[in-house]
Amino acid sequence: MKKIYDLFVIPENYSELELNEFVKTAQELGLAGLCFCFDLGSKSKIEEAKEAIQQLKKNKNKDCEIFFGIIINETKKEKMIQKINQLGNIADIIVAKAVNAEMQRAICENEKIDLLIRNYTFENESQKESYFDKIMTNL
Repeated sequence: MKKIYDLFVIPENYSELELNEFVKTAQELGLAGLCFCFDLGSKSKIEEAKEAIQQLKKNKNKDCEIFFGIIINETKKEKMIQKINQLGNIADIIVAKAVNAEMQRAICENEKIDLLIRNYTFENESQKESYFDKIMTNL
């Protein structure tokens, strides 16, 4: 049987109650694991969220693996690399948002990034696409 993971779960906060609800739902759906992803500006907030995830890992049974993810949302390649170097060792999974084609390429070229989220549109003469998120994994 294949294991299915949801690698992009974005809770509103990192309270124990909310995180437990996600895990309960994942277990009901038969998921093998979840990655809680956070876009938190400061390193102290990221460390608080990481601690909440560590507590959740300790308290949960082994039916559902729990991972901690950081979302990097930068518009410049240099800033993205700097943030990855600062925070990369904290997270189990690094997620990066591409705001344009140039950033998408930079993200794909970086081996430390695990997930790419593309959230920009293409416009051409034949059709217009509306806003969308497309997740690509590097597994």
